[in-house]
Amino acid sequence: MTEHYVEGVLIVKYTASNYKALYGRISNSTTYTKDYIQIPEAVSRELRAVLEREGEGVEIEYSWPGGGCQDGHFHWSVDRYHLKWDTNDPPPPWKLGNVGVDPVASIAGNTSIRTEVSGDGQLEQIKKSGQKPWLLAVKLFKDSNRLHLRVYFETPPIELSD
Repeated sequence: MTEHYVEGVLIVKYTASNYKALYGRISNSTTYTKDYIQIPEAVSRELRAVLEREGEGVEIEYSWPGGGCQDGHFHWSVDRYHLKWDTNDPPPPWKLGNVGVDPVASIAGNTSIRTEVSGDGQLEQIKKSGQKPWLLAVKLFKDSNRLHLRVYFETPPIELSD
């Protein structure tokens, strides 16, 4: 593995709001309505200095181990910046998946059932697991506007203990 210098690390708590954004938009829902993670204003200023330098937003690239990548956006909204992705297409390392089968999946679940009841039920399972996931985005020096995504668990599941 090649050594790289880190320019910045964004650590985001896996809140219900962030979970719902990553689960995806659901028709006729009043709570599954976002396709972005809101960054608090104070953190937004710091992240802006690392990502865009000037202006009000930039296109970014999310990447993850195994060579996966996806286009994203770092844009200003009314009172803060957002890390955004195309509707219902969140970055795979942060969305629910089949852990152990899908090499990118870290958080167990299934987003193909597009109802609030299913979404809320899976969030409750994540809470009951006691794993307490956190979302990480690492910006390396001289790595353009690429964010390397990971999930950190306070108590990792056995299959992800390494």
